[in-house]
Amino acid sequence: MSLFVTREGSKLKWNNTNLVFASFNAPNLMMVEDPYFKRIDHWEQMDILSSISQLGGKVTRPYVFSIPKDPTDLEKHIIVESGYGTEKVKWNINEDLFTDIDSALSLANQFNVKIIIPFIDDWEWWGGVETFSKMYGGNRRDFYENKVIIEGWKLFIKKVINRQNTISGLHYRNDPAILAWETGNELQLDQKPVPSSWTLDIASYIKSQDVNHLVMDGSYGIHGWPIEILTASDIDIFSNHYYLQPLGWTPYTVIGWISIVVLIISCLVTIFLAMKNRIFSMDVIHQRIPDTDELELNSIDDRPHVFSRYPTLNKRKYYYAANMTVSLLFLSLILAQPIPFPTLDRRIQKDTEYIHGFNKAFIIGEIGLVSNQDMKKAVTSFLNVNASGFLVWSLRMHTRQGGFYTHEEHDGYWSYHYPGFPETDGFPKDERLMIELILETNANLGNQRNLTIPTAPLLFSPLVDESFTHFRWRGTPGASSYSLIMTYPFEKIIKEGIVDNTQEKQTILKLPLDEFRKLDSSNFTMSVIAYGDWTNVTSNSVTFDLNINSSM
Repeated sequence: MSLFVTREGSKLKWNNTNLVFASFNAPNLMMVEDPYFKRIDHWEQMDILSSISQLGGKVTRPYVFSIPKDPTDLEKHIIVESGYGTEKVKWNINEDLFTDIDSALSLANQFNVKIIIPFIDDWEWWGGVETFSKMYGGNRRDFYENKVIIEGWKLFIKKVINRQNTISGLHYRNDPAILAWETGNELQLDQKPVPSSWTLDIASYIKSQDVNHLVMDGSYGIHGWPIEILTASDIDIFSNHYYLQPLGWTPYTVIGWISIVVLIISCLVTIFLAMKNRIFSMDVIHQRIPDTDELELNSIDDRPHVFSRYPTLNKRKYYYAANMTVSLLFLSLILAQPIPFPTLDRRIQKDTEYIHGFNKAFIIGEIGLVSNQDMKKAVTSFLNVNASGFLVWSLRMHTRQGGFYTHEEHDGYWSYHYPGFPETDGFPKDERLMIELILETNANLGNQRNLTIPTAPLLFSPLVDESFTHFRWRGTPGASSYSLIMTYPFEKIIKEGIVDNTQEKQTILKLPLDEFRKLDSSNFTMSVIAYGDWTNVTSNSVTFDLNINSSM
């Protein structure tokens, strides 16, 4: 029995059974991006990994390693020591931030959750391909082509893979918490796949440093995969990211618009020629034709006649040309309309079947910013085509100071929080539906939830102002509601059914002072009980005095 995830053809294996999972990306697992870049707290890592474990998620995926944008930036995973902007740049890893990764891996083993670690970002959110290249005086393309920069990047990979965890003592290459190393996040170059030579080189280098873990291609699958990448023995897993895309231009669209321009010109020319030949002068002369006996005709041409409603043969060709041109114009207009990309479920089916055709594993690496209905269709497709994983974007954790981290993704979509809460600022309206969908999917997959009793809530000293008492506490992973309990001067349930869907360090419950003043006491002892799908847990006790303003 292997503690590491392995691959057999298109299937992932863990403990001699197929590994198939439905879970969430956890972008803040290695470093926090909201409301600003900062170190992640050990307790916060515990919260997110406990939440994923309670979901039956089995696997998660954090965001990439961060890269400094200038030599004064000391809050990224790389710290520049000298020579920034030259090929002789000297740098080292940020020990503080890597200690946080040590913590995440140690906790992942504790909660039996596997982690896919992407190395570098295509985007520059907290530093990516272009930022690393600039450290050496290069540009975006140089990251994939410049030998000095490529060797510099390999050095970083080597430092990561061979790092010894300060908590567990395991080298990363020997840590079963890691499912796979991903070459990057949404890597692309000029809206095309990155050079195959780079991907093959990096995948081979990772394998040379680490014989225990799988390698996952980090290129952006919307551009397709070169055949030499699909058949590479050093690449085990492929993925794609699925978001609803706007109406797109196709080759037919371009041809259609070119046709429109040509046909408009042709139409105008045809109309001009037709008018010149009086093709539209089709007035009918209503005149009786007298008998020929009544007329003295010098020739047959002297006989009166009625003009036809239809043009003569010579003019008729312009008439047909005009009709044909207008018809083709309408056809081109239809052809030129932008058409939507295939739906998410169709794309998942197509991609998975294609990758399985090369006997490789496939994971839905990111999916989100869509309606719950579209997500349900995507899940159905994922199950039908037997992909190995389904990772929703994204899940955020409780903060150490109380409340949750929140993140606005795009177009009004927000990150999710376990176990799902009513809609409010920073908490999306479909949150509960999304959580329930993932729980249901894991139940269908037979993935067991870890419902070990989590940490108890931590009640902070309340803030008492002129009119209200403000309560705040550090939440419990998976708690769906809380009760505020008074234990002194007597026992009483102050309020039930409280939810902590607030942003970091905000008041969770605000109660009028009058509710306490009428109890004929100024000193009170309070605690909080957390309720979830596990045995209820009770917080610490906090005593406060109405006559003393407490600090939040």
